[in-house]
Amino acid sequence: MSSDYPVEPFDRWATSYDQSVLSAVGFPHAGYEEVLDEVVRRAEARSAMNILDLGVGTGNLAQRFAGIGCKLWGIDSSSNMLDKAREKLPTAVLVHADLLGDWPPELQRRFDRIVSSYALHHFELDTKCRLVRHVFQRFMACGGMVVVGDISFPSR
Repeated sequence: MSSDYPVEPFDRWATSYDQSVLSAVGFPHAGYEEVLDEVVRRAEARSAMNILDLGVGTGNLAQRFAGIGCKLWGIDSSSNMLDKAREKLPTAVLVHADLLGDWPPELQRRFDRIVSSYALHHFELDTKCRLVRHVFQRFMACGGMVVVGDISFPSR
């Protein structure tokens, strides 16, 4: 699996992303913080758990898990978004890679929780299903879970 998803818009958006999603009133980011809080709640994470954030972006979701004391890994295709995440999460392992491509050695491990927010809607349904199935089979620790908070469209 590999994608031709355009990264450039996210690299450009990185400097204003947090401000734009946190102050959003309408679709698609209204309730953004509540969605992130719900992902954390449903993940039932505890201190020292290994968490992988798919499409970590600027680190807003991962930051919540850091506050619990989790160990964090994140993957994103936008290097500028990752630069912002590194400022917030200096101890996290954050890697620049295509979600649908080959993952680097730092991610070749099992995770207690695999989470994602506002990232998977960029892919077609069959691609999303393949990705989630792949990460669950290859990277999920025994007893782990995948928790996704995202948007969807009735036309897709």
